Amino acid sequence: HNLSEKPLAVSETGWNTISLAFGTPDQCAPAALPSDEATSAQYLGWLLAQAEAKHITLITWWSHHDLLPQAVMTTCYPEIGIFSVSACKGEFHCLAINVFRRSFPKPVGELLYKIFGTMGLYDFDGRPKAKLLAVWKQALMRPYSR
Repeated sequence: HNLSEKPLAVSETGWNTISLAFGTPDQCAPAALPSDEATSAQYLGWLLAQAEAKHITLITWWSHHDLLPQAVMTTCYPEIGIFSVSACKGEFHCLAINVFRRSFPKPVGELLYKIFGTMGLYDFDGRPKAKLLAVWKQALMRPYSR
């Protein structure tokens, strides 16, 4: 970053705290990139250090709280036909994932649905993610200097 240029920003970044799985129940596969709270906190710490070293003036974390419950991230839902929604047994996320599966090439649709699911500082039910939140709060307490 050249200091005579406009400032840099990183927006909508994050790291899932739950590894996701995708596919159908009979062909369920874990995503290649494992995720947990410690890894998410480590990523945030690294990013904040890079921001300080490279004069990045703004970082926005993806979400205050998780967009999806943990169970959705680790569940492989059945693939349903357009008229066989009963296979989802009324599970909203099963239906939504099947819409995404039809909208994008496999497995992109399901991955797009889940990819930002657990990047919050708090889980879906509002419980804080202690390791991740500690790194974020520590960064917020630092004085801003230009």
